[in-house]
Amino acid sequence: MRTRKQREKMRLFSFAVCALTLLSLQTGVIPTVKATAFPADTNRAPRLVPQRPTNQRPNTPGDPYWFQAGAIGDNSSYHYTGVNITIRTVYDKVSEGDHSYWVGALLSNGAFIQVGYLTTLDNNNRPYCCAWFYEFFPVIAFYPTIFGAPGSAGPIGSWHTYSMLHTGNGFWTIYMDNQQLSPPLDTGARDSGANAPTPTAEVAGAPTNQGILGPAEFKNLAVQLSDGWQPVHSAKTFIYYAEGTIVTQFTPKNPYGVWEVEGKDNDFLAGSGIPQPAPVQPNPGATLWPVPSLHYDKINFSFTDRDQRSFAPDWIGLKDSGNWAFYTQYTNQLIPPSTSDNWTIDSLILHTMNVAPQGIHFSTPKTTSLAIQGNVFSAEVQVLGALYTLPVAGAVTEAILPDSTTLVGNTDSSGRVALRQLVPGTYKIRITIPSAPPSLQSVSIAGPGTVILTVLGLGEMITLFLPPILGAVIVLRAASKRGAERRVVQLQ
Repeated sequence: MRTRKQREKMRLFSFAVCALTLLSLQTGVIPTVKATAFPADTNRAPRLVPQRPTNQRPNTPGDPYWFQAGAIGDNSSYHYTGVNITIRTVYDKVSEGDHSYWVGALLSNGAFIQVGYLTTLDNNNRPYCCAWFYEFFPVIAFYPTIFGAPGSAGPIGSWHTYSMLHTGNGFWTIYMDNQQLSPPLDTGARDSGANAPTPTAEVAGAPTNQGILGPAEFKNLAVQLSDGWQPVHSAKTFIYYAEGTIVTQFTPKNPYGVWEVEGKDNDFLAGSGIPQPAPVQPNPGATLWPVPSLHYDKINFSFTDRDQRSFAPDWIGLKDSGNWAFYTQYTNQLIPPSTSDNWTIDSLILHTMNVAPQGIHFSTPKTTSLAIQGNVFSAEVQVLGALYTLPVAGAVTEAILPDSTTLVGNTDSSGRVALRQLVPGTYKIRITIPSAPPSLQSVSIAGPGTVILTVLGLGEMITLFLPPILGAVIVLRAASKRGAERRVVQLQ
């Protein structure tokens, strides 16, 4: 059995070993990082801002804004008993209101049901992204909004199909990817009556009209009719604006638009950055599909960053004398005729940021392929200790991009980690070090280079806390020695 003196020596030796271990540096090359999306988290509650049925008047004067931009089917899609649509999951920097992407069904008796996904904030003001939701607005009663967990409609960039189906006796059931989300809802209606489905992007309960809304891509809108499932053959734009008790079906104040993906039926973008197509008129507006029969030329787009690595933007927009063309895929794309014989690359969207270079023009049919270098780059983060500016190795760095996807990596022996394919913007970088408090810092990254961040690293932690601990040990040992001496004197 060890004596007290031996035990004290062992404790000091163990502490010294831990200190040296924490101070040791790992060797290795600068690591790259991997993109991740929102994890599911069932312990968070979303902020409760209900969405709205189409054309519904806000409750009282002074209510926040509600904006809707989407499509509405033609009369061939009336009297349906089921509807579904496929929507791409996006994140759009929610700061005002809630943002949602859904398909709505106004039924024959005036009840309204909708299903899709939303992005909002939770009760601690953190992003609550990409969660499926559904709502049911009966004719008289009230039904609460039902949410999935964060990430339940993710990851960002994925496609999911949302459906509503009459299952008998006025009951409708809601699905996502053929998985049942709701119990049968007693709507009291067997079909939609003389109402068409409305796939929609919406800002709900916002204090202004400046929030960035997607845009999201919608495709393959279909309805169940008496002769089975049919694609909706024709649809027009639906743009809606509401504030207080003043409701206008169309107004230029609405900053959100909807436009077809060029050359494709039943495929459109809705939200921010998308213009409102002519003719500007009360709903329904301009025809989204069927697309016009034109002489299209084909072109292949390719995109590289400043390091000559390829990337795929979320969508691109071309402009020609007030005309627009939008694309979400880039091989053998159909280019409509140009009035000026000169298309301009106007929008090249990646992580919600426009990375299009200035002054890129082309004409067809002369141009059959176009390689574009976007404003996409690599940068390094170097993590140094706050007191001695020594490199902090092995720190976990999580860079949160403008669309809230993340890049995660570990610093090498020089305290560096490489971040690939960044876009200009403001990043939040969370740094986690074992046995040290985490650090969350906000930095602006406009281009290539090294961003230096300082943290209270392990060396600093040891420098700050080791002397007091050693001092305490010395004091305790001195006190213990004096106590032992007094006991010896008393015994004598």
